[in-house]
Amino acid sequence: MSEEDTNFQKPLSHKKSSSNSSTSSHTSNSSNSSHSSHTTYSSSSDSPNSLNSFSLYSPLNWTNYFDEEKFIEIPSTGDIFHLYSCNPPLKDGIVFLCLHGASHSALSWATTAKEIKALKSGGVLAIDFRGHGQTKTKDDTDLSVNTLVNDIGHVLNLFFNSVIPQIVIVGHSMGGGIAVKVARLSILKEKIKAICLIEASEGAAVRSLKVTKTFFDNRPQSFTSLEEAIKWSNQAGVVRNIESARVSVPSQLIHDSSSNYYIWRTNMSLSEPYWLSWFQGLSTSFLSLSCPKMLIFANQDRLDINLITGQMQGKFLLHIFSDCSHTIQEDQPLKTAIALTEFSQKCFF
Repeated sequence: MSEEDTNFQKPLSHKKSSSNSSTSSHTSNSSNSSHSSHTTYSSSSDSPNSLNSFSLYSPLNWTNYFDEEKFIEIPSTGDIFHLYSCNPPLKDGIVFLCLHGASHSALSWATTAKEIKALKSGGVLAIDFRGHGQTKTKDDTDLSVNTLVNDIGHVLNLFFNSVIPQIVIVGHSMGGGIAVKVARLSILKEKIKAICLIEASEGAAVRSLKVTKTFFDNRPQSFTSLEEAIKWSNQAGVVRNIESARVSVPSQLIHDSSSNYYIWRTNMSLSEPYWLSWFQGLSTSFLSLSCPKMLIFANQDRLDINLITGQMQGKFLLHIFSDCSHTIQEDQPLKTAIALTEFSQKCFF
């Protein structure tokens, strides 16, 4: 969440191979995800170019970006977590563990994963947090820090069958706050070799909380089609890269059968009590990690006083991608993939 962005933001397992899957949407009762102030977005279709516009904003399939989709059930809870992966790491390889921001999904990493795969930089694992994407838990509204951190630990242990490879953990916005705490999990001791935060800093997040609330309250709460949602996201500047919007935005929505509209998968008003906790102590905790560290921001002003001090002390590598919105990895996937690749090479070679 950032002020700039919000001005417009041995398990039981089932897997699908890329050859047998299509873009999916979920069906839900509107009482689970609706908001008190409801606005439906529907752009005019009277233009003679409306059919071309419809095609321009049509959803793209995950199979163009990842190798595998998988659902992992946590035996002790019955919670089922959804994830995507590509370039499975060899025994001595590395994997980029990618954690998305609030209201987004694992597919916010799709275009970056494709570039990482092309660069042969390592494996990529992107997980839907509870309450997001296709992950289903007994309590999708519990987005507390400890719950989200423990969820990731369980999923990693099961996905890698307790043999966890070397990890470069990458977190965007809320995912950055969780990434710093995941890096301290005992089961990942010696496994987290480096960390990169994208658009995640305590100072910037705290400053923009009111603006963030305004953004989520005022954005359209439903859409007549997935194409309309993609179009809104792109034209509002939430995701400037149309390709990324076409693959990531549909995963943020579910189909409400009662109204026949598409509504947001994550009810951000219910998660508001957790917003501050995702970022509290983030900067100092990040700086105290012993592994190599990198930050990627869209603007220099994202740096708070602790990060400014850390930068002057040379405690982390900093990239500023000024031609991006808050969703840097979606707007500039190649630049992000190159930065991650070069960073990981410095850490491992």
